[in-house]
Amino acid sequence: DARLRALAPHAAAVLHALPEPPLASGAEVADPASGSPDEPAVFLDDQLRMMFMCAHPSLSPDGRVTLTLRTVGGLGVNEIARAFLTDRAAVAQRIVRAKQRLKESGARLEMPDEADLASRLEAVLEVLSLVFNEGHLAHGGEALVRASLCADALRLARLLVKHRATARPEVHALCATFCFAAARLPARVTTTGELVTLEEQDRSSWHPGLLAGGFRHLAEAADGSNLTRYHLQAEIESCHAAAGHASATDWPRIVRAYDALSRIAPSPVVAVNRAVAVGRARGAHEGWRALEQIANNKALAGYYPYHAARADALRRLGRASEAADALRRALSLDPVEPVRRFLALSLVGIEGA
Repeated sequence: DARLRALAPHAAAVLHALPEPPLASGAEVADPASGSPDEPAVFLDDQLRMMFMCAHPSLSPDGRVTLTLRTVGGLGVNEIARAFLTDRAAVAQRIVRAKQRLKESGARLEMPDEADLASRLEAVLEVLSLVFNEGHLAHGGEALVRASLCADALRLARLLVKHRATARPEVHALCATFCFAAARLPARVTTTGELVTLEEQDRSSWHPGLLAGGFRHLAEAADGSNLTRYHLQAEIESCHAAAGHASATDWPRIVRAYDALSRIAPSPVVAVNRAVAVGRARGAHEGWRALEQIANNKALAGYYPYHAARADALRRLGRASEAADALRRALSLDPVEPVRRFLALSLVGIEGA
C-alpha cells in the first residue's frame, strides 16, 4: 500500500500522457480528450443518425436492437441469431415487423431532439456492444477477429462521449470496455491466424495507449451513483488489463462483478462466463458445479462456448472421456475456423493422453 501511494501520482501522469490511438479501420478517430463536449458536428455521422432512428420508441426493445444490427451494424441474420442465442427465422420476422412499424410511425432519418436522445441511448449502446463482440470473436468464417467492426464500434462510442446529451457514465464505461478489449486484439491471434488464449498471450504486445484510454474512461464512468451492466463489464475487462501476467488476474474480483452482472442483466452468456470465472477463482470443482447449475438452460444447447467451458472443467477434473464428448459437441456447432482448429487440437490432446 505504501509503495502504491508513492507510485500513484506518477502512474496517473503516465496514463494521461499516453495517446489513445485509432484502430485500423481506414477511418481517422480523434482522441476522446480532444474537442468540446458539445461539439456541434459530432452527430453528423450517418451511422449514428441511422442508429438513433432505428431506436425509435414505437419499436420493442428487441426490435430496435435487431433492426439496427441488420441495417446499420453490418451483421447478417445468422450472426444476429447467434448473438441472441435464437433461431434465424425468429430474427428475420423481428426485422420485418420492426421495418413495418417504423414505416407506419413515419420515422425520418434525422437525429431526435436532445430530450429524446437519452431514451434511445440504451438500444444504441447495446447495438455497439454486440457489433464490437462480433468483431472481437466472429461467429463464423475464417478469421477470429473482424477488426473493422471493433474499430467502428469504438469510433461511434467515442463520438457519443463527446456530445453533452450522451456523455453519460455508462457510455464512458462502454468505451472503457472497448479500449481494454481492443488493446488485446493483436495478441489474440498468431501471424498465421491461430487462436491464442488469454493465458498465453504476450501481454507486452497489448497496446498501451488503448489500455490508458480504458482507464481514463473507467475513471469518467465512476461519476454518479448509477451502476449499469456496462460498468460491470468494464470492471471485468479492467481486471485483465491490470494483470501483468495471467496468474496475477484478480479472479475473485471478476466473480464478484459477474455476480452483480447476473442480478442487473442476467443472460445465458453471463452465466457461462461467470462459471468459467468461478472455476479460475475457486477451483475446477466449483467451476463445474456452476456449469451444472445452468445445464438445463435450453439456449445453451447450441452455444459452443458453453460446451467448450464444460470440456475444460472436465479435463481439469480428470474426466477425459466426458471432456472429449463435450469438445465434440462444441465442434459440431460450427464455430469460427480458428476456434474449430483450437478445439480439434485440444480433442486430439485428450484422446492421445
